[in-house]
Amino acid sequence: MIITYVQDHIYRDQADVDRDAHIHDELLPNPTKRYPGDVAWKDVNNDGVINTYDQQVIGRTTPDVYGGISTNLNYKNWGLYLKTDYALGHIIYNHIRGKGFGQTQGNLNPTDIVLKSWTPDNRDTDVPRFVFVDEQNNIFRGNEETVNSRFWEKGDYLAIREATLSYNLPTNWFDNAIKNLEIYVTGSNLYYFKNYSGPAPEKGGYQYGEFPMPRTFSLGFNLTL
Repeated sequence: MIITYVQDHIYRDQADVDRDAHIHDELLPNPTKRYPGDVAWKDVNNDGVINTYDQQVIGRTTPDVYGGISTNLNYKNWGLYLKTDYALGHIIYNHIRGKGFGQTQGNLNPTDIVLKSWTPDNRDTDVPRFVFVDEQNNIFRGNEETVNSRFWEKGDYLAIREATLSYNLPTNWFDNAIKNLEIYVTGSNLYYFKNYSGPAPEKGGYQYGEFPMPRTFSLGFNLTL
C-alpha cells in the first residue's frame, strides 16, 4: 500500500492562499507561509494542522487483476499468432520524472512540466508552480519517498507482447521436394496501451529509471523435408 499526503488543489491566487491562512503545515519551512501556485493539502482530520495524521492510502503497488490473452488465426496459407498481457489496479511513481517536477536536477526537466505548471497566466491547473529544489515541498513531502498523491500514476496497461505473421509456401513450387516451408516474422514487446508516463508499467511502486523491455524483431523459417 502507498500512504502519502493528498493534493486537494493548487492555490489559484493570493485570495485562495489567504483562505487557508489558519492552517499550520508542519512540513513547510515556514508552517503558515504559502504562495499562489503551491499545493493545498487535504486536512483529513480537520484539525487545522497538516502532519502525518493527514496521510491517506491512495493505492497499491501490485495489480488487482492481471492476465493475458493469446490467439492463433489461420487463413489459407497465412497464419497470425498474437499474445498479449495486462494488469489493472496498481499505481506507479516515475522517480526520474518526479525529480524533474521537483527541480532537484536542472537537466531532468521535461518541457511538458513547465507548460502545465501554475503561472499567473495558467492558474487553472493541478501542477504546482515550477520552483528550484521544491522549496515548498509541493512534490516531495519531507523526502523523496513521500510523494504528492498527484504524481502517482495508474499503471493499468495492455501489452502486445508478441506477434508472429507466417506464410506456408506451396510445396508445388519446389516440385514437392519438401513437405513444408514456412517463413515467419516475429515482433516482441511491440506496444503498450497505457497512461503511465514512464516506459515500463509492469512494475508498480517507485521506478528509479529501470530499462524497459527491449522491442525485438526476428525473421526465420521452418523447413520439413
